[in-house]
Amino acid sequence: MLYSDAYAVLALAAANTSRIRLGSDISEAGVRLAPVTAHSIATINQLAPGRVFHGITTGHTAMRVIGKDTVKAGTFREYLRVLRAMA
Repeated sequence: MLYSDAYAVLALAAANTSRIRLGSDISEAGVRLAPVTAHSIATINQLAPGRVFHGITTGHTAMRVIGKDTVKAGTFREYLRVLRAMA
C-alpha cells in the first residue's frame, strides 16, 4: 500500500464488504489538496455509509521521505478548516 492510492483501494473494499470499517488511518495534509482529500473520503462514505473514518496529520515521516518539509501549524489549521467546510 505504500505507493498505492489509498482511496482507490478503499473504494474496492467498500464495494466488496458490508461490515468492516474503512479509512485511511492517517492522511498527510501536504500530499493532497484539501478539496481532493474531502471528495475522496466523501466518495468512500457514499459507498459505505457509517463505516468510514479519516485521520489527518502534518506528515512528519511521509513528507521527509519525499524530501519535503512537514506542514506548518497555520497551514494545517487551514487544511482542516477546508476539510470541515466540505464535510
